[in-house]
Amino acid sequence: MVDPAPHPAPLASPRAQVLLPLGLVLALALAGQALPLAEVVAQVRALGADLGPVSGVLLLAALYASTELMLVPGSPVSLLAGAMLGPLHGGLAVWLGASTSAALGFLLSRAIGARRLEGFASRHPRMEAALSRLRVGGWRWVVALRLLPAIPYTAQNTLAGLSGIAFGPYMLASVLAMVPGVLLWAWAGHTGAELSLSGSQPIEVWEWAGLLLSGLLVLGLGALVHRRIKTAEARR
Repeated sequence: MVDPAPHPAPLASPRAQVLLPLGLVLALALAGQALPLAEVVAQVRALGADLGPVSGVLLLAALYASTELMLVPGSPVSLLAGAMLGPLHGGLAVWLGASTSAALGFLLSRAIGARRLEGFASRHPRMEAALSRLRVGGWRWVVALRLLPAIPYTAQNTLAGLSGIAFGPYMLASVLAMVPGVLLWAWAGHTGAELSLSGSQPIEVWEWAGLLLSGLLVLGLGALVHRRIKTAEARR
């Protein structure tokens, strides 16, 4: 098979995908020593309790989808969701929001058309490389880009729409491959909130365990995908 693009594979390092949210947890812990974050977190938790799990999940899912569609990074919303609703309900909210934005971004890309968008992609080497690989690898490259996103999710959605991949395989690959990262960011938000409140309540062992396991899941799957992609491209 001919190499689909002259540029290197547009994948982030698996370590970077884990270290960034963990670094933010540490930053929140340190900031909590100097700033009155406990009061803010308590108010956020109270708002989540007032909304309830269903309304809270739907509200934060809509917020996440809106930010992605407006080209705003969704990671702050992921942290907020974990802090407000906990790692499970918060993760569900982010997953629903990310899935919604993935579908809408893909469909909008198809509706706008390739002629207007491909010129933009061709001016950015990483996006051009991602588009070329999506056209060759289909859903497999959707999985790789979701697990190891070196380009924003919004751009991934647009490029997938341009690639010719069918909507069904694209969405199935997206909703499954986004789960590890969603869990990690939601756990990071929850743990960071707990650390800011640690003066008034202890952090349970299961909370640390959840953060660790979600980090290991992202690291393990990311390393596996990264190694297979590098091996496959080295053979071309």
